[in-house]
Amino acid sequence: MVAGESTAVIINELYGNVVKSIKTESLSGVAILCHVGGSSRDRHLRLRAAFARQSVIAGDWMIQYVLGEVMLADIGTKALTAARLELLKRLMGMGKLNGESEEEEKKGKDEVEEKRRTGQPADKQESRLKQAAQVIKLLRIHFGHQG
Repeated sequence: MVAGESTAVIINELYGNVVKSIKTESLSGVAILCHVGGSSRDRHLRLRAAFARQSVIAGDWMIQYVLGEVMLADIGTKALTAARLELLKRLMGMGKLNGESEEEEKKGKDEVEEKRRTGQPADKQESRLKQAAQVIKLLRIHFGHQG
């Protein structure tokens, strides 16, 4: 949430008002952030999460429970089996899609490569990445960091 708040200003400048959300596999974390009550045993957690809870209750942030087996953040934080890694890669849009032949996958890659050669963004995400890169360059120039 701290990192999200730090970058929200730039993201809102680029894309307009964007919904900020947190995904978690912790039901107790969701309960702490969404409900005012609780037992005296978790009081220390509720005190530490006061800002986050206020942001969720005010509607500034959304919180969403996600099953642990489809938690995308695990791809960079845990040792994974090959099967789980492939599942998470598919959920992120990496690799072959279900039912897609290697020929169809190659055709899609060729189309993306052709767009890149002609200078067209391959998709909305690539277009947004180019915009973000331009903003970062402008910020660096503005604050005196050439490069």
